[in-house]
Amino acid sequence: MTSTRLEVRLGREHKARLVEIAKTRDLPIATVVREMIDQAYDDCIAERRRRALERLLDLEVEDVPDPETINRQSESTYGVPPLP
Repeated sequence: MTSTRLEVRLGREHKARLVEIAKTRDLPIATVVREMIDQAYDDCIAERRRRALERLLDLEVEDVPDPETINRQSESTYGVPPLP
């Protein structure tokens, strides 16, 4: 994986919290930040899927496909990774 440099300015409290998380987990700060980004992204995708499901349910479709079919269709059509 090719990495790029990103500069982020944090206030003292956020920096202290980040350092505390890294120390508690015995990880470098960069790893903690990457993991937080990954988790936030996964949460974002899950929220997007939840909203899409709500819109589908609002349509009152009588013949709703099974979850595996929905996952497969949304991945192939929209590039959305399947739900776990």
